[in-house]
Amino acid sequence: MAAPDLFGILDVVKKLTPPAGMGTAHVDGFSWARNGLSYGDSTKLTADDWNRIIANLRVVLIASGVNLSTLDPADPALLQTVLELYLGAAVTDILSGVDVGGYGMMAKAIYDANNDGLIDIDHGGTGASSLIDAADNLSAMSTDIASAATTDLGDATGINVRITGTDAISSFGSAPGGAIRRLTFAAALTLTHNATSLILPGGSNIVTAAGDTASVQSLGSGNWRLLRFTRVDGASVSSTIILKQSANPLPTAEGDVQWDTDDNVLVVGDSAGQKLFLPAPAGLVAGDLLYATGPKVLARVPKGAARRTLRMNAAATAPEYGGGNGLPDAVLEDQKASGVGGGTSAPGNGAWAIHALNTKVRDPYNLMALASNIFTPAADGWVEWQVSAYAIPINVRLYDVTAGAEVATGIGGVGNNSPNTGTMAVGGALVIGGHAYRLEYRTTATQADGLGLAFGVGSIEHYARLKYWGD
Repeated sequence: MAAPDLFGILDVVKKLTPPAGMGTAHVDGFSWARNGLSYGDSTKLTADDWNRIIANLRVVLIASGVNLSTLDPADPALLQTVLELYLGAAVTDILSGVDVGGYGMMAKAIYDANNDGLIDIDHGGTGASSLIDAADNLSAMSTDIASAATTDLGDATGINVRITGTDAISSFGSAPGGAIRRLTFAAALTLTHNATSLILPGGSNIVTAAGDTASVQSLGSGNWRLLRFTRVDGASVSSTIILKQSANPLPTAEGDVQWDTDDNVLVVGDSAGQKLFLPAPAGLVAGDLLYATGPKVLARVPKGAARRTLRMNAAATAPEYGGGNGLPDAVLEDQKASGVGGGTSAPGNGAWAIHALNTKVRDPYNLMALASNIFTPAADGWVEWQVSAYAIPINVRLYDVTAGAEVATGIGGVGNNSPNTGTMAVGGALVIGGHAYRLEYRTTATQADGLGLAFGVGSIEHYARLKYWGD
């Protein structure tokens, strides 16, 4: 047999005394039902009144989705349970009714302040009904924030922030970890690198310019990292580029640039091989030549003076500029008119006499002065001579007039006078720029036309030649 219904919803009999635990609910004038008596005999409510109350409560509970069979008629707190179930259903209906924007009148009052059916941004919504409008609303522009040592981005009213002022910044304040701020700088200022609280690329400070932009991310606990920095003029953020380094890098990937720490050169990958980029030697100027002293080392050859030729040095280890390898820089001759002999060899007793040099045949660089059989080279160099003779022995030397000394004696020649034969003396020697020189000869006999017999053919007779190569 089921327990009696203490409330009367399921059972019409009430007890005389309050149910256990309900004594505090007793009020004089509102008696509890006595055993065996009807409602009309035990309370101010008639049976019809009480039944109407019961019927209404049943209807409300059933309409609210409450299964009456789950209630315990013996529950001393049955009325409280009934009210809790009813109120819970009623509040749910208020908050979720379709007549109030899909999320209830109470929620509407809190989350849709402008009454447009959209959840406001301040309460976790986007305030928009489309994806692009939602993105735009969530990318709102903040009010400007003035630069200071601590420029608190946690105070921003949007994720896009314009930083005004020129004070150096060493902190961006506090914001939740992961928070992003997109910054635009209105003026030049310094972002001060800190390895913990303000991490900048390359570990170096950055000086901004008006119009520069950046993205920073909070790491939590007041720490920030610069994710991106773009200069308004397109220049690089840092002037320092750190390359991969090793003692003998051999990159093969196209465009892979590495630094050779042994030789201080750049090595760039070229698909299957490498290209070397070597530093220019110190002091390099226009006109210098470069040569390799090793696989990865360049040296310079200072540009040569006009007319000098390029040659290997004496040790065959490096190129150098010098003379003597091509056409002579100057040519001097003893010339006479056609049919005129070279002259009588005198004194003919073995004493030295001056030989004629009277014509400059070649001197394109104006390196040789010639006057009264004396020549003066403009630069150090080398000379070689040829002197003809007829029917006498002859020897020729180079004499330094400036120093008053013999420089060198050449190779003599022997000519006979019975029968008459010709000969030639030759030689060569170093000369000093600015010194005056002459050719001198000596013979053992005095001989008419001893310094050369005329041919009488053509317009000019040639009896001596001196060639000069300047260094």
